[in-house]
Amino acid sequence: QVSSICIFRVFPRTAFIFLLLLVFGKRINMLLISCLLWTWLRLTYISGTAILVYKTIPGTKSYQKGVHLALQALAFVFAIVGIWAAFKYHNEKGIANLYSLHSWLGLATVIMFGLQWVLGYYTFWYPGAAARNRTILLPWHIFLGLFIHGLALVTAETGLLEKLTFLQVSNAIERYSWEAMFVNCLGLLMAMYGGLVILATIVPTTRKEENLRALD
Repeated sequence: QVSSICIFRVFPRTAFIFLLLLVFGKRINMLLISCLLWTWLRLTYISGTAILVYKTIPGTKSYQKGVHLALQALAFVFAIVGIWAAFKYHNEKGIANLYSLHSWLGLATVIMFGLQWVLGYYTFWYPGAAARNRTILLPWHIFLGLFIHGLALVTAETGLLEKLTFLQVSNAIERYSWEAMFVNCLGLLMAMYGGLVILATIVPTTRKEENLRALD
């Protein structure tokens, strides 16, 4: 319950506050704000929520699987919008594209995420692989899902660091300003969020929860 409260309440509100500060501070172009918004929704909140569907949403296995697929599809769409906003912002400002580690990580994350979704849909939803093959592939599907989620968090962290560094080098903000400290705190919260998602995923399901699912 504690991890669910953190994931569904604390972190989305923190992201919302962060975005409000960016808007009212007028330190970052609106296109970049759009990139940060869509990327946050995709890389952390929605994707993390989709990963935890099987632990947090009651219902049949098919229902949980459908919700998981739908949320991940929505997350992928948001990621594409975020990438589009980033490219548009760079082009308007005359900044080169795909030169930084952050951009490479982001592109790799989105490509891997898309492939993971397509293979998962084909294997576990429709037309669906044989039961034996699904059993063999499931651990790999879980591992790759957590790996991609971790890679997405690293991408978000490097994006925060990159933008903060640019603002400090251009003297837009001071090194120990409240904006810089807030970004650092947000980065720590994002890392904690990733840890909570992974922990909630790998913790074994209790027998009581298994019995409740059996009743469904």
